[in-house]
Amino acid sequence: MKNIFGMRLVFSLLMLLTAGATVKEACAVNHLAPAGTIGVNKFDLFTQYTGTASRGDGGPAYRRVTRAMAKKALDDAKDAGVKYMRVSMSGRTSSQPGDGRDSLDLWRSDPETFWAQVDDMIDDLDVREIQIVPVLAWSSGKFPLWAGETTGEMFRNPESRSWRLLSRFVTEFVTRYRKRPTVLFYELSNELNNYVDLDLMRRCKKKSVCDEGDRFTADDLIAYTRRFAGLIRSLDNTRLISSGFSIPRGSAEHLRARPEWTTRTTDWRPDTREQFAKNLKEIHAGVDIISIHLYGGKQNWRFGSNDAVDLLVEAKRVADEVGKPLFVGEFGDPNSTALGDRSHAVRMMNKIVELRIPYSAIWVWEFYQKSTYSTHDNRHNAFSLEPGYTDPLIDRLRKINGESVKEVAPPRVVLTWPLACAQLMKTTTVYAVASDDQAVDRVEFWLDEVMLKRDDTPPYQTDLVLSGVVPGSYRLTAKAYDRTGKMSSYSTPITIGGGRAKSACEMGEFKSGNKKK
Repeated sequence: MKNIFGMRLVFSLLMLLTAGATVKEACAVNHLAPAGTIGVNKFDLFTQYTGTASRGDGGPAYRRVTRAMAKKALDDAKDAGVKYMRVSMSGRTSSQPGDGRDSLDLWRSDPETFWAQVDDMIDDLDVREIQIVPVLAWSSGKFPLWAGETTGEMFRNPESRSWRLLSRFVTEFVTRYRKRPTVLFYELSNELNNYVDLDLMRRCKKKSVCDEGDRFTADDLIAYTRRFAGLIRSLDNTRLISSGFSIPRGSAEHLRARPEWTTRTTDWRPDTREQFAKNLKEIHAGVDIISIHLYGGKQNWRFGSNDAVDLLVEAKRVADEVGKPLFVGEFGDPNSTALGDRSHAVRMMNKIVELRIPYSAIWVWEFYQKSTYSTHDNRHNAFSLEPGYTDPLIDRLRKINGESVKEVAPPRVVLTWPLACAQLMKTTTVYAVASDDQAVDRVEFWLDEVMLKRDDTPPYQTDLVLSGVVPGSYRLTAKAYDRTGKMSSYSTPITIGGGRAKSACEMGEFKSGNKKK
């Protein structure tokens, strides 16, 4: 593995220099994946290791399933030549502390267990030679919420409780993993620049109490970013730092001059090309990598162009002017299952290759947002990429990443519902996810030695009808076959009716919060 990462380093340094990075910046990087490849967003990867992804409760039964899904996702990504993933290390979006469904609750209550779970994820990534871009404060508002302060307080006051809480988390993460080759580079936040200069008090919807202190300006953001990046550099000066910012909004500099809460009429006039460049440079003054998230749509038609992809050219020009690498941290399409050559995602991939963009990550890899068994069912996970659903786009990703199709391993399969030790009292739908290094032929569902159904296409599912089934303990199994006949299986112990589960369930190996479905 050391030799592999050594070869990556040499190639990465050359690519960074040709992409416009300075010698000093290039030499500061010692653990980079090959520049020019396209990575993926798998922001929920760590929450799958804690069992809090897919609205899980963090208990053993959820953790068993979501970890299996995570490992399947990693293997699928390796098949597609993915060298790095963008991952949230601070859990989900802002939530009330102590609800048990946020991974950072575990960090505060049982740090030893929390870091052991991060270790598990890091080890699994290393085995597959996949690196991560760890986003340290994906939801920046979480830390002020937990500290009982406003967002602006954390941004403006280095003595605030929220800043100290964030600093402690970041210090522990960076100190623990700075010597591991797993970290590609650090990232501070997720699209935080989307909220600057807006009247967040008036716009507030989710919190029951909103405060004027939640407002913050672009200058507040710049100062906070410098402080945040400075903390990381004091702990690890060998890696670059990215902001995690989105493409500046079309009126960013106009709003910066007159923040929304200071005037009766918000200034939505479009920024000029020069103002766009000014904003992009200045909000990234404190970091090493310029980050943009660039989706299609009229909001990103700028400077006389009716194509959002052209904005990538503008951002690359600005990054080259200041001698910093560009990271396209998000791009994608909300209809990922049916993308043609003229789609935004495909044209972005082509332009990324043409411009030799150092780093990019498509949104989003194997995303099951609301449950362990449903995807492509809302506007958020409609972007999800997964074998069996989005094969043409994954094939394109594989070719760009220089990975050939193999047919050597058996399929991967996870029975995702019901959870282990579930007690079923009525007809229940059984779900599984499956993939292969080439293609899955079929998935079979079994109840002990009885086959319930064969399903040839995802989503793989069947109804488990309980009428006529004797109450007691059973083993549900999903078996996946590829086209060459290789098979793998995944089993889950369940109880039907009023009986007691045996074996693993009796021994307390699993504890399901799922009683009925």
